[in-house]
Amino acid sequence: QKHMEKPELSPVDAPEPSQVEQSPLSDLAESAPKRQKQIKIKSDTKPDIYIPLKDPAYHNHIIEGPDGTVLCRTGPKKVNWYLSRGLANVISEDPLTIRLTFTPGGTGDSDCAYQLGHKENICVVCGRDDHNTKHHIVEYEYRKHFPEEYKSHNSYDIVILCGPCHAKYEILAAQVKLDLAAKYNAPVNGSGWYHDSNAARLKKAAGALLKARHLMPESRRLELEEIIKKALGKEEIEDAELQNIFDGIDPLVRTTEYKTHGELVVEAIGSTGGSQTKLGEMWPQQF
Repeated sequence: QKHMEKPELSPVDAPEPSQVEQSPLSDLAESAPKRQKQIKIKSDTKPDIYIPLKDPAYHNHIIEGPDGTVLCRTGPKKVNWYLSRGLANVISEDPLTIRLTFTPGGTGDSDCAYQLGHKENICVVCGRDDHNTKHHIVEYEYRKHFPEEYKSHNSYDIVILCGPCHAKYEILAAQVKLDLAAKYNAPVNGSGWYHDSNAARLKKAAGALLKARHLMPESRRLELEEIIKKALGKEEIEDAELQNIFDGIDPLVRTTEYKTHGELVVEAIGSTGGSQTKLGEMWPQQF
């Protein structure tokens, strides 16, 4: 689709009006190459429960040029921006329509029927009009690595899904991501992770002591306690310290070579040309 210049004027354009905190125990991983902050791997799959939109996704307010040409549909924030600066007048209340008092620098969406069309605030799958959420057809983890000109003109990539339909779709989308991961050698959790064996050993020792200190042989307990004492530089250890170690240390460390799954896929496709085009066609077809 052809992307038109939006009539989003700033005061410059318009006429002049009157990362995860690093654990203190992370020095146990000093041997990690090009080491950055410790983080926990998080799944790229979205949760099954979605928070519904507080406000309608589409307000369908209309902005016209001074000659009456419809430039775009928008929400109250942009409408109020123009009205509060005396740059437009209200010409209709239903639907709310304003007409600019100056000639804008572009024609907006005037030749794009989809952008100018009235949009219903209902799930595009089942028609439900409550518990609705926004869904980007081209997944955000890929789209955020696209060129800026693509990311800034993509409202047609956004649709309304109710929570249940959104959750069902993400199950299918997860399989597509796995297929992309295999095809482009792009792990779902990204690449560039380093496993810190010292941190893993310390975390395992703390967990074992917390869970079964009084059940294990004394020799084993003393062995594990010595690991903790040496790491902390203390002669005595408390359960709270063991819990802090167990909760605060992650053996998986992200290095400076780390790249997300989406970044790897976009780069791999981009090496053959047109990453946003290929993904932009694939995700709508899959949806």
